[in-house]
Amino acid sequence: MARVALVVCLLLVALPVAATIKLLIYDYPPLIAIKGQAQPSGHAIELIKPLFLQAGVPYQFVEQPLRRAIYQAAQKQNYCTFPVIRTQQREASFRWIGPISINRYGLYGHPELHHKLVTLNDAKSYKIGAYAGSAVAEYLSQNGFSIDQTNSIEQGLQMLKHSRIDFWVADTQSIRQASKTANMAKLSPSLSFYTSMSFMACNLETTDSDLLALEAELKKMYLSGQAQQLLHLSF
Repeated sequence: MARVALVVCLLLVALPVAATIKLLIYDYPPLIAIKGQAQPSGHAIELIKPLFLQAGVPYQFVEQPLRRAIYQAAQKQNYCTFPVIRTQQREASFRWIGPISINRYGLYGHPELHHKLVTLNDAKSYKIGAYAGSAVAEYLSQNGFSIDQTNSIEQGLQMLKHSRIDFWVADTQSIRQASKTANMAKLSPSLSFYTSMSFMACNLETTDSDLLALEAELKKMYLSGQAQQLLHLSF
């Protein structure tokens, strides 16, 4: 009997323990809301929770600024961050799970000023604020636009409110939420110019079986319509 118990114990010791995936997140309502809350919430969070639960993958949310989150996810095994726009420059640095959201970006000016824009190039003579580390900020900066990067949407809107920047670049969902919080008049885009999909970017050394399980489960959630419902998407 003792020998059987010993064999069972050895088998239990030999069983692999599932690694907890660290999910680096940043405040980006309505996809992710962190400030002033005990637990993160938002459309993307409501998708990620059942995704990991149904895939049987343990996880832990960790708050980080976007730029640092992208750097750490690229460097550390079993680290992921979301939402991240999948670009050519980032493609080979991560394993990608998604889409986590679909975003429509625009340039938003002060509601009392009326800068007329017909094309994106018309904005090159203006100062533009953007979320630090975002793909759209990188794109505009690389293409000759004057970009002032901030660590929060709220900071960017305050800069716009006090005319420290001429435009704030944001997706339609986040600007709608943030303008309410900042007590600003309803903002309308002076120019809509970019549509993208956001993904979860995971370290290349993340456990392969976990990523395959997450990919398969997310596909099921989209096919059933559960993902679209949680993300408030209409496609």
